Amino acid sequence: MTDETAVTESARRVLAAIADLRVAELKMLRRETERSGLKENDLAAMRLLREAGLAERPIGPKDLATGLGITSASVTVLLDRLEKRGLATRSARSEDRRSLRIDATEAGLEVMASHDQPERIRSLAESLDPHDAHVIERVFRDLAAAADTVAAAQSDSSEERYRRA
Repeated sequence: MTDETAVTESARRVLAAIADLRVAELKMLRRETERSGLKENDLAAMRLLREAGLAERPIGPKDLATGLGITSASVTVLLDRLEKRGLATRSARSEDRRSLRIDATEAGLEVMASHDQPERIRSLAESLDPHDAHVIERVFRDLAAAADTVAAAQSDSSEERYRRA
């Protein structure tokens, strides 16, 4: 076995592990949406709102649209759903009354607490050596950035095909 073959086999195993992780995440997301009655984007929006709240960073509709990769019209519909369920609120920002600030409510934070990482995953992350944790974090962030790049390119390609049709 040559070094090139070993790298290829190693890469194949990594790609297979990534595929397994994606399938497991989809199953977990499906269970979360069924249990909570929330749509996938609703859960993702609530995660963004919780993270923004923890960081004491105000977040508005445009931030949600960017973070979720959806249109401002879709954000409005999503926020209507979250407000109707009492999970989020919209209010004018104190520094600029023309722009909105979105916050998770206590009920929204309680819902998200029930969707936190399962104990087994949290324990695994906490058991990592700091160096290994840093490497894994970097790899996951690089993978997420690569996936975002691919998704954006595919979206741009789809929009171009639609315009030509």
